[in-house]
Amino acid sequence: MNKLKTYMFTYPYKGDEYGFTIPAYSEEEALDRLKALAFTKYDGELVAKIPVAPSWLSRLFGRTGA
Repeated sequence: MNKLKTYMFTYPYKGDEYGFTIPAYSEEEALDRLKALAFTKYDGELVAKIPVAPSWLSRLFGRTGA
């Protein structure tokens, strides 16, 4: 099974440079996902992140909740 990798991108905006990452299985997939950003819709502002402790169910499926 392939593992997701993290690919980094940067872009200029008003004289500064910003960056973001895209998780993907390959560089080609990351570039395809980047193209899909043209269809992005605004969902709102993130105001909080709430950490959740792993539950027995998430451990059962091999996920940590992080």
